[in-house]
Amino acid sequence: MRKILHLLTRYEDPLARDLIERQSCQQDISVEVADLTKPGVDYEAIVEKIFEADSLQVW
Repeated sequence: MRKILHLLTRYEDPLARDLIERQSCQQDISVEVADLTKPGVDYEAIVEKIFEADSLQVW
């Protein structure tokens, strides 16, 4: 299963939300979202997730 990580850097990006929703419906893709717009982001954990992902999308 392919892992896709989405990093959200903008609050409420409609294009990102639409794409994440569409990818989440696909059975052969694992989608994870990290919202960097919220306080208290664990950047160390984000770096680990980046290297675990097959694909990275930054919005």
